[in-house]
Amino acid sequence: MLRKTLVGLFALAALASVSAAQDPPNFSGTWKLNLSKSNPGDYGPSARTEVIAQDGAKFTDKVTSTTQMGENDYTLTFTADGKKVSIPPDSPQANMGNLTLKDITATLNGGSLVLMEDMNYQGQVDIAAQLSYSLSPDGKTLTISDHATTSMGDFDTSLVFDKQ
Repeated sequence: MLRKTLVGLFALAALASVSAAQDPPNFSGTWKLNLSKSNPGDYGPSARTEVIAQDGAKFTDKVTSTTQMGENDYTLTFTADGKKVSIPPDSPQANMGNLTLKDITATLNGGSLVLMEDMNYQGQVDIAAQLSYSLSPDGKTLTISDHATTSMGDFDTSLVFDKQ
């Protein structure tokens, strides 16, 4: 009886270690904004495409978007290792349309990619944003939830993308 119990416990432990060691989700692909499923807020995009390349914890995210203020095209490169990376103001990566990215921290947290971004809007308003990227179970839908804190208040948006 004791032997059966021990065998069962070892089997459970083995299954738990396999599930804990699973690879993080792969966010790679071309993603197109599904505006009807999104909550972009008052100033969010009316159209947006993200082309994400992922190699383990290394990411490149090419963003093309249209907002009330015009077209925005920029590329973010980062590693999801939890280390804060300062972005020089003259770096092409700092220019995000009307926003200037000052620093970024990225982590893989379970099934989500979490970005912490410190930005500035037109040299006037500092913004601290936490973006959480998550995939649907079938990998065909990407949701980016954003909580931004500014001196003018907090803002929450949610963008839903379909894989192309």
